[in-house]
Amino acid sequence: MHAYKTPAASSVFVSLATTPLRASHGSNQAVVRKLIVPQQRDQSPNQTFLTAIDAEIERQVDNADLGIQELMAVVHLSHSQLFRRLKAITGRSPTAYIRSIRLQKANQLLISTAWRVSEIAYALGFTDPNYFSRAFRKQFGCTPGAVRSNS
Repeated sequence: MHAYKTPAASSVFVSLATTPLRASHGSNQAVVRKLIVPQQRDQSPNQTFLTAIDAEIERQVDNADLGIQELMAVVHLSHSQLFRRLKAITGRSPTAYIRSIRLQKANQLLISTAWRVSEIAYALGFTDPNYFSRAFRKQFGCTPGAVRSNS
């Protein structure tokens, strides 16, 4: 105990004690990253971010209350950070991005299933089939019925 009373001895002890911890902490983070997302190592940070967002939207596509709060929990960002980052990458707000993913899925379902338009709307989290049709027309330039008749 008496050896640590001098400032020089204290600083040496502190630097020796913290150096292995810093190295250990950094290597633990690398191990955790490898364990959590090994398939995302080749992706850019923006691709990894969008992959996480897309996976959560796909998981909750039928949830009419899906919004920015659920996405915030997945990517561990605040409301404003998530909004800014998603807007910078996609050019859309989180709500508009969620809607566009749902509408793309609706387009696939219109082509590949015999479900009615209202069934598809409800299955994808839209609470109003009329709003669904308006949003679909705005994004694709034609009504859901026109897509169905062309396929």
